[in-house]
Amino acid sequence: MPELTLEQCKAACAEAIKALDDNKAEIEQVKGETAGNLMLFMQKMVPLVVSKLGDKIQAYGFTADQPGIMQFIAATNPHSADPEVAAAKQQIQGAIMPQMAPPK
Repeated sequence: MPELTLEQCKAACAEAIKALDDNKAEIEQVKGETAGNLMLFMQKMVPLVVSKLGDKIQAYGFTADQPGIMQFIAATNPHSADPEVAAAKQQIQGAIMPQMAPPK
């Protein structure tokens, strides 16, 4: 699993959050369609998030797939004391794991 410096982590998180924000309407639509149905969420939301974040994380040495995104999230752990990284991690997890959805 690639390791990130704090600077790389912040840059990668910023790119990932921008990608999620740029596709917020589509992501929210799928969240609405899959609400309460974990199987449907995993079938629709995970591929959508992977398609939006894959190329962003691939630039940092992660694979452009679900395991790559999970590895990327794990690679933020050493920097989670940084408020910017912690907030980004929570938002990314909320997009790919329904139980991690941030409060509104």
